[in-house]
Amino acid sequence: MTNIFIFLAVLLASASAGSFSSDEDCDDSGHNSHEHGHGRRAKAECEVGWKQFNRPSGRWCMKVLQGHITQPQAEANCKLQGATLSSLQNEQEILWITSTAVNLFPQRSGMLWVGAKRTAACIATHLTPTCNGNTAFEWTDGSATGTAGFLWNRKQPDNDKKVQYCAALLAMVIPQTRDYWPWLKDRLDDRGCAELGFRERTMRGYVCGKRPSRRR
Repeated sequence: MTNIFIFLAVLLASASAGSFSSDEDCDDSGHNSHEHGHGRRAKAECEVGWKQFNRPSGRWCMKVLQGHITQPQAEANCKLQGATLSSLQNEQEILWITSTAVNLFPQRSGMLWVGAKRTAACIATHLTPTCNGNTAFEWTDGSATGTAGFLWNRKQPDNDKKVQYCAALLAMVIPQTRDYWPWLKDRLDDRGCAELGFRERTMRGYVCGKRPSRRR
């Protein structure tokens, strides 16, 4: 009789253990199914023809385009591509833009509109200790951080005639050019937003920027 009770106890214990193990397997299976069903979220990347840069604020896509146009026209053209005039995070981005531009422009030189505007505090001010290369302008696209991209030409941004509210980047093959002042390549200048320039500093392009949207 005792043997029968022992046998029944062992049998019940085994059944209970089997039931517990089955519940665990169901939980794991459901969890795995959830992982496989959703998978890893695809990363956004830049569209074909756009150059990706990794900024502190995240990925940023840039494109250099031709156009002998004003700053408002350049901004409108960027918006047609779901973008805006691009800021400049650092010198690495600047050098990519200018090297791309000189290969794009038949004249091998020219200015490009970028996404920066004069601050309200410096609208009516020339170059001063208060309104200087780091404070006179601000980025407009909400992407660039800091002031490392504000690499200005000599004695700029001077707000000549107090009407230079926009900014443009000089791309050239030669190191510098001269009209009434020497101008270095790969550096910014403040410009009137409708100013088209002349000679090597003719406005010939613009830089659009946007967040990546294409999924892998």
